[in-house]
Amino acid sequence: MKITLTLILSYLTSLQTHGYAFQYLISDRNGYGRRFDGIGAISGGGATSKLLINYPKIYRDEILDFLFKPNFAASLQILKVEIGGDSQSTDGTEASHMHEENDLNFNRGYEWFLMKEAKKRNPEILLYGLPWVFPGWLGGGKSNPYSNRTKLVKYITNWIIGAEKFHNLTIDFVGIWNERPYDILYIKMLRKRLDELGYQKTKIVAADGEWNILDDMLNDPELAQVVDVIGVHYPGFTGANPLKSLLTDKILWGSEEYSAENNLLGGGCWARVLNERYVQGSIAWNLIASYYPNLPYGRCSLMTASEPWSGHYEVNSPIWASAHHTQFTKPGWYFLRHSNGVGNLTGGGTYLSLTDEKHLTIIVETMDPQEFPCFYPMPKYPVASHQIASFKLSGKFKAITTLKVWQSDFTKDYKKEALFQRQNPIFIDSTSTFTLHLKRNTVVTLTTLSTGSKGFHKESPKSVPFPLPYFDSFDNYRDSEEPYNIAQQAGTFEVHFTDYENRKGVIQQMVVKPPVDTCLPFPMSRPVAVFGNYLWSDVQFAIDFLVPKNGSDGIVLGARVRDGGCNICYSPGTFVYINLKKKLITVAGNFSKNNRTYAEIPSDMLHFNQWLTVKIVLKVNAQNNEVIRNLKRENAEYQKNFSLVEGEHEKMKRKIAKLEELLKMRHVTAEAVKDLTNMSLASKCMIEQMLASLEKKLLNRHSSDSQNFPLKETQEKAFDTEFSRDENHLVIENRELQNSLKEKDEEITKLRKQLMDNHTQCSSVALGTFRQIKVQESFLTLQLQV
Repeated sequence: MKITLTLILSYLTSLQTHGYAFQYLISDRNGYGRRFDGIGAISGGGATSKLLINYPKIYRDEILDFLFKPNFAASLQILKVEIGGDSQSTDGTEASHMHEENDLNFNRGYEWFLMKEAKKRNPEILLYGLPWVFPGWLGGGKSNPYSNRTKLVKYITNWIIGAEKFHNLTIDFVGIWNERPYDILYIKMLRKRLDELGYQKTKIVAADGEWNILDDMLNDPELAQVVDVIGVHYPGFTGANPLKSLLTDKILWGSEEYSAENNLLGGGCWARVLNERYVQGSIAWNLIASYYPNLPYGRCSLMTASEPWSGHYEVNSPIWASAHHTQFTKPGWYFLRHSNGVGNLTGGGTYLSLTDEKHLTIIVETMDPQEFPCFYPMPKYPVASHQIASFKLSGKFKAITTLKVWQSDFTKDYKKEALFQRQNPIFIDSTSTFTLHLKRNTVVTLTTLSTGSKGFHKESPKSVPFPLPYFDSFDNYRDSEEPYNIAQQAGTFEVHFTDYENRKGVIQQMVVKPPVDTCLPFPMSRPVAVFGNYLWSDVQFAIDFLVPKNGSDGIVLGARVRDGGCNICYSPGTFVYINLKKKLITVAGNFSKNNRTYAEIPSDMLHFNQWLTVKIVLKVNAQNNEVIRNLKRENAEYQKNFSLVEGEHEKMKRKIAKLEELLKMRHVTAEAVKDLTNMSLASKCMIEQMLASLEKKLLNRHSSDSQNFPLKETQEKAFDTEFSRDENHLVIENRELQNSLKEKDEEITKLRKQLMDNHTQCSSVALGTFRQIKVQESFLTLQLQV
């Protein structure tokens, strides 16, 4: 059957290539399909909009126009934000509105600002809140926010109340816990409490993960009643059968989608996803790459704005892929039914039709999934280089005489000017038919609406690196505001004001209890924040700090920190641990200090509840530069040799694995299977040729009807005799193969040791060849010359 389908598909593609036009019906005579709820993006999951907040206002407003302004660019219809939980949730930490159970503050973070700016541009935009992590007091010492459901319900409803009371924002949707287990009793309790508080219109989305909540909803009518939207991440990739969702008659959303880099390929992925999914709402992760590029999933967003110091930003291709839908539809429109306006193109690609009973919009895409893959596996199918599609309008749509046309060309030699371009209108003939000549990797929108436009602002300033020198006294902030440019990776850092020793603004780390973390396999061990450029080589920085006697041991300062997110726990770099309890300064080569401690320096100057100033100086000298260059050359040669040997090793492993699979497929007697099982893996390789030559003879001896494939006694003896004759030869060859494998293993071990020794030398040269500490009154200077 698979071969037949492939031949049919190839035949249809061939017809398309040779100019045969297939016709597709666009009709409302059979009614409408599902309601369209909109297309949106996620700010959070986490801290993905961090650097946007301190852009110069003129450029920040332009960025927000490209995201939210109707009929301008992306014109997003849904904004999903993280309900901050004081811990790492992908690219950083977002502050909670309740650090502790008796704490309540709705001025923290930047999601409030973002929601208000989105509403300012589009009052109809839908708002959706979802927690990724939770403050530690909710877990009660456990990694389980459901340990006290009553407190959790209060925590979430407080956020919804605060949004309305302090920011005049109505939250339309609320989720459960991002990509983590859901709790049925908690969902029911949340719905009940929302109704009691008068938030009947705030709908529940569950469960922001896979499709598995479907079974519980089908078995629990009460649960089905309180869940309004089934939110699935990357539907079609989760492996479950979404057809069950039809039995619930619930709204279906791709509540997290896309996750691709915002280059040309990412835009093509997003264009294909928006058409293929046929879900009522599609939400991209993430909205904007406003985080440092060395943090996880750099540029996996609709557009990029990561330089508030320069004002530079980039309007990327996913913005215009979104516009093909959002500028010509609204939440509340309806899809047409399959084969009546929704379906697959015979030459590859898809088409969607939506209507509000007055207007009609058709979106056609021919994106080749092999040329424009998403980050996760998706079905592969051929797309014709050129196909002719004929569309026939029926029902109410027969009255349409003209369709406006917008097109994006995603071919590899594209220019930005080729995206989202207005084309000449199409005039419908007397038979209510029109024809499109579709090139591969294009998106076309046809609509009766006249509202579309390709918005623009003056080109943003040129990109520049993080500026030096950099100084921040933290005096010019609001109370509880996050410090600019400092990307917190664990814990929460806020600006507060004090008169202590004539200091005004200070940043204070607010998280005391370990939060309900989602970093695996180990949670974040200590608070940490990063800023600047991890590629800095010669750099010096100074910091004033005070550690209260509240259980904290001290602080950690770092430079050249390569990794962020959950991986910051294992990141290489230069880290200075200042332990006030032990009165000890430790210099280490990674954040966890595991096997990377370079110096331990005692100091009597370290005291709790006292302001200290520490200055760190890192330099690279010429001699060490030459050493590093030589080590890198050696490393490249070792890596090359290692790759060759490892390649041979992998080929051998693949051959063995293939043999294992073949042996499973062969029908041999129980005694023969037992003999083969007792042989070494190498022996199996060497008898491969013998088994191949005997296979035909062996299979002929099997009974084709018997379940156990019994052999006649004489045939068994003949097989045993033939097998025994070659046994001595196989033993000798097996011994030779074993010796060869041993030699390869020794060679790999030697190369790995060379690589490790070389890496250690690089680390030593880069992080610790000279150390000096100077003490001057209350001023510590740690100078590292590397």
